Amino acid sequence: MIFKKLDKLVGGINFKKVTKWYIIVSLLVIIAVLAGGAYEFKDKIAFTVNYYKIENQVDHQGLDPSIEGRLGTFANSSDDIKDVFLLDKDNKIIYSAQNSDLSKEGKLTLTKINDKKDFFQDVSIPDTYFKVTGVENLLFTEDFYRDSKDFRRDYNGDFFYESNFNSKKIYFLNYFTDSANGMKVYIINDIKPVPNAERFLEISAGLLMLIFGVYWLLLALWVYKDAGRRRLNAPLWGLLLLITNLVGFIVYAIYKQNNQTCYKCGVSQNKNNTFCSCCGTKINESCEKCGAIVTKQDIYCVRCGDKIEKQEADN
Repeated sequence: MIFKKLDKLVGGINFKKVTKWYIIVSLLVIIAVLAGGAYEFKDKIAFTVNYYKIENQVDHQGLDPSIEGRLGTFANSSDDIKDVFLLDKDNKIIYSAQNSDLSKEGKLTLTKINDKKDFFQDVSIPDTYFKVTGVENLLFTEDFYRDSKDFRRDYNGDFFYESNFNSKKIYFLNYFTDSANGMKVYIINDIKPVPNAERFLEISAGLLMLIFGVYWLLLALWVYKDAGRRRLNAPLWGLLLLITNLVGFIVYAIYKQNNQTCYKCGVSQNKNNTFCSCCGTKINESCEKCGAIVTKQDIYCVRCGDKIEKQEADN
């Protein structure tokens, strides 16, 4: 009873039209997600592009005062950047992109704080700590890093014993160095979560999962319908596709390739059948002497060696 209702439901689906609209809607959703992501994370994208431009210049040309213009552009590309410093070999600040209060001493000499996990401090700025981190933690994949449990656990575990430990200002620091002249670039970041980014990612993930789920179901339903049309075990094939999807589809395709379909009624047949088991239509030529299946290219029967008289299949 259940399968009869399912047969009726699936039989009424025009899979060509459904597939066409599915592709159109899916592309529109993906384009909308990409466009929304580009808008939502535009500052982070600009940050990333400018960061790698600077990295490329440092790798090929080293560090010198000519990079100041690019550092200024980079500092203005993101609200997360507190300042970008160009320092000489003595840690003297020779360029500050934002002229922040961190540069007022004209020098930034960092020392590690009691061998703690990548935390540094300049003694002239006692209320500020710097957490050295890789660039991957400055990009949009880690927008919430500063507020993450891991970071809080690291900081609290290392500094809980200090008075007013929770009032310290913490910046993230990334750097470039030039071993030839000792110059370096410090990128000081005050990472702020992108507004509504978490909600955007949740909605985007939900839409993409919905698209994938519809694809998964459509493929299973199409195989169910096709298997039923070929008088195969449609529920079994449909269930296999629901569980394995693409793997099951490959198995189904191989199974169909190793069989043949009656051109008149569409039922799947064994390749060795001369006549359709459903409607009786002749679907293969056979040797008149031994009954073996022969092809249109055969001149002699491969089983008995008798010369084959060409016959036309019934229409």
